[in-house]
Amino acid sequence: MFSFSQIGAAAKRRVWMLPGALVLALFVLPLLYLGMAAFDTPRALFMHVMATTLPDQLKATTMLLTLAALLSAVWGVSSALLLTLTPLGRVRWLCALPLLPLALPGYVAAYVYGAVFPGASWLFSLFGAALVLSFVLYPYVFLLVRAALLRDAGRLLEAAQCLGAGAGQVLRRVVLPLVRSGLLAGMLLVMMEVAAEYGAVSYLGVPTLAVGIFRAWYGYQSLALAAVLALILVVVAFGLRGLEQRLYGAQQAAAGGGAHGGLRLALPRWLLALCGVLAVVPFVGGFVLPVAALLQLSLLGQPEPGMGLAALHSVILALLGAGIITALALLVQGMGRLSQGRVYAVAMSAGRLGYALPGGVVAMMALALLPREALLSGGVTAVLLAYIWRFSAVAGDAIGSQYQQIRGTLDAAGQTLGAGRWRLFRRVHLPLLRPGIGAAAALVFLDVLKELPATLALRPVGFDTAAIQLYQAAADERLMDAAPLALLLIGAGLLSVALLLWLEQRAERNQSRAGR
Repeated sequence: MFSFSQIGAAAKRRVWMLPGALVLALFVLPLLYLGMAAFDTPRALFMHVMATTLPDQLKATTMLLTLAALLSAVWGVSSALLLTLTPLGRVRWLCALPLLPLALPGYVAAYVYGAVFPGASWLFSLFGAALVLSFVLYPYVFLLVRAALLRDAGRLLEAAQCLGAGAGQVLRRVVLPLVRSGLLAGMLLVMMEVAAEYGAVSYLGVPTLAVGIFRAWYGYQSLALAAVLALILVVVAFGLRGLEQRLYGAQQAAAGGGAHGGLRLALPRWLLALCGVLAVVPFVGGFVLPVAALLQLSLLGQPEPGMGLAALHSVILALLGAGIITALALLVQGMGRLSQGRVYAVAMSAGRLGYALPGGVVAMMALALLPREALLSGGVTAVLLAYIWRFSAVAGDAIGSQYQQIRGTLDAAGQTLGAGRWRLFRRVHLPLLRPGIGAAAALVFLDVLKELPATLALRPVGFDTAAIQLYQAAADERLMDAAPLALLLIGAGLLSVALLLWLEQRAERNQSRAGR
């Protein structure tokens, strides 16, 4: 027999599920429309591309992803070993240095190397593109490998050394198995970033799928053909994202809670010297050389017209994107925690897949979803929508990892005391989530500031950003005139990295206080 109270409870559950269903539709429907658009490709054009450009694009993309990931693994593992297993790991500012290349967009690094080494055949090649991108992406490998060592290696290293194992045996039998999952996850993150890169590879002349999408879009004037190429890249990107999540989840599950301090291993001198060289080379190549070159170029060139307005546009978009995406991630993560609904779990999984989508793909998704009038009205709705698809995973992972540190007993205690869901979120969850919210906003701000392909395709007429002016100046070989804009992007990126480091140190202090 039904009662009004039961009907009311069911209605409340549907209301709680509605935002999750809307977010899920926001991520899934454009992909479905993209798949439908691919079927409108003229057969003759498709067969022409299949016989001419597509095989080369697939080959170049595969080789670039593999080479960039391998180089990043060499730089990242060497830096992690040097700054974890040696006394240098005690110096906090040294451990922060490998993170600085994250502030440098890949296309900026490519433009700088093109100005420093004009016409160099080794640079304008697949190897040159992989080398430059590895210089700015290896921090992903460094972070995950070092985190695995700090979390798991303490007691195992001590036990192995007490049993008389030499440095070579410890590295081979203890260290490498411990960091394997983190290393592979970091390499997959690098591969996702490289697959999504457009500015650097187009400038260096590497015909990847990301470049092919824009050529099909603007060269062949065929959105359907671009959709076909985009779907191929989506499959590749989703596969990489799924593998990365699985490996990272395995690493988290295998966490042994080892000591965070006192990790020391007497490495052989030749290995210590090799790690030192392999740690210094990417830092110099990914941060010191580009920044020094840009400082010199900025003194020689004339300021780019409209540079201040472009910088203002970049900051406005970054602030809007960071605010909207962080709020959306907080809504999904919070309501998913409070309602325990399956729709929110699916929505969070769909949002995570968005990080694997290249900018050109999300631009096409915006074109597919929004009416033509909205695209021609001069607003930035399409650009912000593309940012939501592209970077929701960044904010969601930052807030979700912070949510994992909030024990479920706090929720149970609040509900026992009569607190409703909204009050529980406002009085308990929100204060404890502040570090994660700050990290999410900083990461999204940095990513939006550096984003090029989606902004280039969707921005209103005359609405140039710093990244777009840099792209246009590099294409016209006028990088010295736009060097101040590149320094502005790097400076904003450094502020975001500094905020992340401060939040990390604050979290470590809070954990140490809680453990006393």
